[in-house]
Formats: sequence, C-alpha cells, structure tokens
Amino acid sequence: MSKKGWTAEESELLEELARSARGSGGSLSEVFRTVAERTGRMPNSVRNRYYSRAREDGRKTAEVRRFSAEETDALVLNMLERMGSGSSLRAAALELAKGDAGLMLRYQNKFRSLMLKKPALIREIAQKHGLSPVPAKRERKQGSAEELEMLRGLVSEQAEELARRHERILLLTSGYERLCALTEQLIACMRGGMPVDAGADALLDAAKKPAGNK
Repeated sequence: MSKKGWTAEESELLEELARSARGSGGSLSEVFRTVAERTGRMPNSVRNRYYSRAREDGRKTAEVRRFSAEETDALVLNMLERMGSGSSLRAAALELAKGDAGLMLRYQNKFRSLMLKKPALIREIAQKHGLSPVPAKRERKQGSAEELEMLRGLVSEQAEELARRHERILLLTSGYERLCALTEQLIACMRGGMPVDAGADALLDAAKKPAGNK
C-alpha cells in the first residue's frame, strides 16, 4: 500500500539531499532512490513530489519578487545566447538555473511571457549583441539528464492523476448502476403488492452490503 502525505521531516530530507546534489553536480535520480529507501516510498513518487514542489516554489518566487529591468535584460541575453548555441528554451533555462527546477521554471515562464508580450525588447537586445531573436530550427538534440528527468516526472504525475480520476469515475458509475438496480427492485416490489415501507427496508438492507455481495 502506498504511503499518503509527506511529513515535514520527509520533505526536509528530500530538499536537503536535492540541494546537496545540485551543488555538487550529483544525480537527482540517485537522490530520489535514496529518499525512497529511507521513507518507504517509490522513487517515482519521490520524483513527482520534488518537481511538484519545484513548480510551486517557482510560482511563489515569481509572485513575491518581480524581475528588475536589469535582470530582465540579463535573462533575455543569457537565454538567446544558449538557444543560439542549439539549446531548447527549456534546456537553456535549466542550464541558466544551474539545475534548480524551481528557478528554471521561473526563467522559462518569464522568457515565454516576454516573447508573447514584449517581442520588441527581445529583438532590441538580440540586435545589440548580434544575436538572432528567433534561433533557427535545428536538429533535435538529446536533452540533458536533468531535463529528461523532469519531463519523466511531469508525465508520471499526469498519468497518476488520470488514473485517480479514472478510479473515481468507475466508483461513481458503479454507484449509479447499483442505485438504478435498487430503484428497479423497489418498483417491482410495489407492483407485486409488497408494502412500500417493507420494500424500502429490504432494499436498504441490500444497499448496506458491499458492492459485489449477494
């Protein structure tokens, strides 16, 4: 049976080991395995927890402190340089954030917002530094290990959420079908001359039995 919820100690352990790995260039996959062993969880669950918190941290950081004009210009320049060298937008943001998933999301979202709302600023900075504001299409490169790990985590998290929704739908469908069957039985009792109260009591007794039992 999978564990439910994360304690403060477990969350602190995950963040501490992940922070240490980012600082030393270690593997996040190894961090996820280590935390899984210490907490009795599955590595996929640990990975999902890490990237879920990273997205939340990225949103909170963006809400708390806005980019200054200087930071915005520096971000655009750094992103254009990396993308001009062949990196995808996501890979460029991840490299600029030095593997910090929360910071990567903040950089990525800010740059995408600028592309949509302030394309003139991007063109101006690109022209000033002799860069292309829209990097030419290139051969698709294999993503970095960190980028691929994040993508796997997001896909796995979405798959788990779909599975939970599917399970809820099955339960609702089963309950609806059982209610219909009980209603039909009640109607049959009434048509057979059984008093409504007696028929209802019999159906209530049947309804209290677990689904699948006769």
